[in-house]
Amino acid sequence: MVSSMFGGEKERLHLTLNHRYDQPGYHWALVLSPKDRPNTEQETALIPDSDRWHLTNQASARGDSLSLIARFTLGKFKASDHEANMQRISAAVASIRIDHSVPDLSCRTWLLRVIDTLIAEQIVALSVPNAKESESRAIHEAGEVMEQIMTQRMNITKKSTIPMIDMRAKLD
Repeated sequence: MVSSMFGGEKERLHLTLNHRYDQPGYHWALVLSPKDRPNTEQETALIPDSDRWHLTNQASARGDSLSLIARFTLGKFKASDHEANMQRISAAVASIRIDHSVPDLSCRTWLLRVIDTLIAEQIVALSVPNAKESESRAIHEAGEVMEQIMTQRMNITKKSTIPMIDMRAKLD
């Protein structure tokens, strides 16, 4: 992976929120990426497939999304430790089963369980005590961004204009 070639730089683990155009709420995803380098991100997201959800790992261009409105930094990791970081994050993600029999299954509810697991496994340390609190903050911040976009006080035209909110407990 390209991001592991950047040695001393850090990869960021983001919770991302995308607006859903004419549908209420947001699409939630987990993205591990180097610092704003285009076309090198590794995205782990729940993607709708008719009425079922599934987990995918795919290359993504964070700046190419027309609906991405906010990135919430959950963690920073040494790029030189990419493989070990991916193994730990992937194991935590894989431990949260996607159960289609659960009536309220959504990208949001599933990802909140993933965040609680990332906290419990000490992969991330957040400024909020649990995923429920991170959900409240993310929804509030996303609402503010949407208000600014709708009133034309903000225009997301490139990746550097996508708001990034740090949710980490310790800033480095």
